[in-house]
Amino acid sequence: MLPVDTLFRAGGSTVHNSTNFGNFNVSQCISCQKYSVWVVDRLVYPPARTGPPPNNDLPDEVKTTYEEARAILSLSPRAAAAMLRVCIEMLVGHLKADGDTLDKQIGDLVKRGLQKSVQQALDAVRVIGNEAVHPGQMDLNDKPDTAEALFKLVNLIADRMISEEKEVAEIYKILPDGKREAIERRDKKPDPT
Repeated sequence: MLPVDTLFRAGGSTVHNSTNFGNFNVSQCISCQKYSVWVVDRLVYPPARTGPPPNNDLPDEVKTTYEEARAILSLSPRAAAAMLRVCIEMLVGHLKADGDTLDKQIGDLVKRGLQKSVQQALDAVRVIGNEAVHPGQMDLNDKPDTAEALFKLVNLIADRMISEEKEVAEIYKILPDGKREAIERRDKKPDPT
């Protein structure tokens, strides 16, 4: 095993300050001044984030919860799954889905034309995240891969419901004004009066 200060040498110069307490090390980055804690050669603080990073188009509050789930995935896949369920609950709220339960909110989005694959992704995260916290239902500690897959589903949901619409809208805006107005006239619903 390499001592912590050896792990942080770059081109012969130290890029951190380190204090060794036997198998316990505390180091401070010279650039950002933040601390890290190591036990033997394993980083314990800040917690290592596992799982894919969040979709950039997720609302900030959803990203924050998503990052919390990443921080605890290796410690508790069950807790991470539950937090990802919270992410989709926040996301459907952001999309102004009607209903007093997450199930009903997803149903509302389906009525509005939600793609079947996105509905299935939402329901998978909803059910697995919910079942993970109930004893005897699902033991994600035995199957951490299931919790890891939920991160991919949350990003897929954001991609389909936010990112794709945003990209299409940006391209649509470059159409000449007259062409856009003609399309809007074509698609305008007739006045029922």
